[in-house]
Amino acid sequence: TTEGRQSDAAALLRATQALTLPTDLDAMLRAVCAQAALLSGATTTALLVPQADDGALRCVMASGDGAELVLGRRRRLVDRIIGRLTRTQGRLVIDDARHAALLPPALRAHTPLRSIALQTLSAQDRLVGVLAVGHGAPRAFQPAQLQRLEQFAATAAVALENAQLQESLRRSEERYRTLFQNALEIVIALDLEGRITACNRAALQFLRLSPAEVRGRALHIDEVLPAPAVAWVR
Repeated sequence: TTEGRQSDAAALLRATQALTLPTDLDAMLRAVCAQAALLSGATTTALLVPQADDGALRCVMASGDGAELVLGRRRRLVDRIIGRLTRTQGRLVIDDARHAALLPPALRAHTPLRSIALQTLSAQDRLVGVLAVGHGAPRAFQPAQLQRLEQFAATAAVALENAQLQESLRRSEERYRTLFQNALEIVIALDLEGRITACNRAALQFLRLSPAEVRGRALHIDEVLPAPAVAWVR
């Protein structure tokens, strides 16, 4: 019905808008799982992302019933379920996990879930992750819920990829700052007018100045070179 389509569109809009709020990767992972649960009516959600070292999918976020069974676990892409899902770049629905031949017997026996739906998150034909939702009742997911989840996946994939890039950039900057500060050599950065914009610990010790004293201070050549060298430069 028209009213139903409008309600679905509104729910999807709220879900996608929620992904603009997180400021770090961990918050984005939580937001994706939370919104997936709202859109699908799931009691359990999990987010798996490919690992750079071996291509395995690792569960990096999970919430709800049985979340502890999957959080942190790794599954290789050749796994029967995940392999089929990633090859098709689509969705896989298990109506009753206790009778699903695809699931390992141990998982069938211990999972509190009956209905499971897995949806790939892809950006520019690249697998960003797999979103899994579950419910304790069999055949719990309706077509409209699965369609909302599929539509949400497109936005979630881009948001997740951007958050991963930002996290990678943040870690790279942290590594640079660590190397910069701990370098044994004197490292001083100047602007075009010769004012100090940054210097490491070795430079502070050499100049015998505090960080507050050195910030924005003009650096003269005779402060860093011995007199004979200054005379030669000039």
